[in-house]
Amino acid sequence: MKKEAEMKILNQKQNLDSDEFKTLKATLKTGDLLVCDDLQHNSWGVFSWFIKFMTQSDYSHVGMVVVDPEMTTPKLKGVYVWTSGISDTPDPEDNKKKFGVQFVEFDEFLQTYEGKIYVRRLNCESQEQYHKLFNINTLQEIHKVVYDKPYDIVVSDWIEAYYKKDPNPQKTSRFWCSALIGYIYTKITLFEDTLDWSILTPSYFSSENKTFKMLHNVKLEKEYQIWG
Repeated sequence: MKKEAEMKILNQKQNLDSDEFKTLKATLKTGDLLVCDDLQHNSWGVFSWFIKFMTQSDYSHVGMVVVDPEMTTPKLKGVYVWTSGISDTPDPEDNKKKFGVQFVEFDEFLQTYEGKIYVRRLNCESQEQYHKLFNINTLQEIHKVVYDKPYDIVVSDWIEAYYKKDPNPQKTSRFWCSALIGYIYTKITLFEDTLDWSILTPSYFSSENKTFKMLHNVKLEKEYQIWG
């Protein structure tokens, strides 16, 4: 019944405040992913166009759901998206507008996104395993590294991602959206620690990627559309 309620809101922006949408939001958890198909045609759309061209995929953005972030200062309450990008809304953690790593309120993320948004739910073998992986100490260490880091607009990094050849792998000085999620998942130990998160693209986190694999027998459900 839960999935049936979620599916009722597909492609229905006017139902943002519906009971079905509230049910969806209430069942999201830290670690779930939002993969996105950007359809906007402004200056930011150039990045999205290039990502789609480079990957031959419709997916051009990705973010991770975080519920009640405790690693921030101050601690936040509610459902947020941890991502790297640009937003007209200040990061609620420090009230700064950013072009880089930031938190965006879930409702704000959906309402301001000009495109389609899909959710991929993370499934662990048990609640015990889930809480062990997504423990506050690990999330705090990740946050210390990625906080306020800029979006990666270095041309050579984009070229290296296209050719999958990176002479300086695993960068932590700058992140595009998929590099950030790759870093988070790696440090949570969902990926091998040798993975070069710096060259990952948004489509890497979609079901299009048949080579996608996580450790500990953790799985991501197939994405389904919730917006756009």
